[in-house]
Amino acid sequence: MRLLKMYLSLVLFCGVLSAADSTPDLQASMATMENALTNIQKGFLYNNMALVRNGASEISKCTKVCYKDPKDVQKMMPKDKKLMGNAAVLISKRMRYAADELLIYLDQKNISGAHDSFANIEKACMDCHKIVRNW
Repeated sequence: MRLLKMYLSLVLFCGVLSAADSTPDLQASMATMENALTNIQKGFLYNNMALVRNGASEISKCTKVCYKDPKDVQKMMPKDKKLMGNAAVLISKRMRYAADELLIYLDQKNISGAHDSFANIEKACMDCHKIVRNW
């Protein structure tokens, strides 16, 4: 089952990469990120650091591909939030740095630090959703 989920997320991620107009799709990137966050959380719950590592790597890849160009991000944003594309790019960089930091902590066997990095990823997600959804 876990293998199937990882395969489906990889297929979804590849679909984002091969979009015809090369502009990432918001729903597809959000689904990829949601799956990655779920994998990280499950990994911590079940003490499966490989699952945590896979989720963090997936977040890092997705933020590099989907949120690298502010113009592409503006195209993905809701009509009344187009001007917030730069903020979304900056927030995605925070997510990527936190995901990369999480991987470093895992290499150091510092699970507490890795979990703190996971919390930083979630905080970045919520900060972006506050902007996009007017929370």
